[in-house]
Amino acid sequence: MSSSQTSASGTVKSTAQELGQAARDRAEAEAQVAQERVASAAQSEAEQIREAGSAFEADSFARGAADQLADSLTHAASAVREADFNSIQEDLTVFARRNPLLFFGGAALLGFVAARALKASERHDDTGYSPAAPAVPTSHPGLPEGPGGYPDQAAWRYGK
Repeated sequence: MSSSQTSASGTVKSTAQELGQAARDRAEAEAQVAQERVASAAQSEAEQIREAGSAFEADSFARGAADQLADSLTHAASAVREADFNSIQEDLTVFARRNPLLFFGGAALLGFVAARALKASERHDDTGYSPAAPAVPTSHPGLPEGPGGYPDQAAWRYGK
């Protein structure tokens, strides 16, 4: 192998390593953003559940269940915020190997929840765009116009 080939090979390897490290850094940054989004969403849901539970009597089963669920979501949000990317990845890998059916079921459930969240966010789009409503005709050729054209249903029903 000539010195120019060795130099080119070294350059390719170092460039590949740099690109790999950049990809890992970007993935970790995106994972941290996603981690914060998940934690914030869980915290928000916990607050909404706690608020909904407050509508029930203080000693009712529904209020206790809502409070317990809200506490669990708050704890989960804290755990997600405090976890680092590598430990989450390792924990998920171990869990998936030990419980593959539960893991894939949870992944499917998470996918459905994400799809619903995306669909809901499309409905609450803040872009200000709303398609123009189709023009609704105010009269129809087969129907009489004016208030006298439509008999009062209640009066007709009761013989008035």
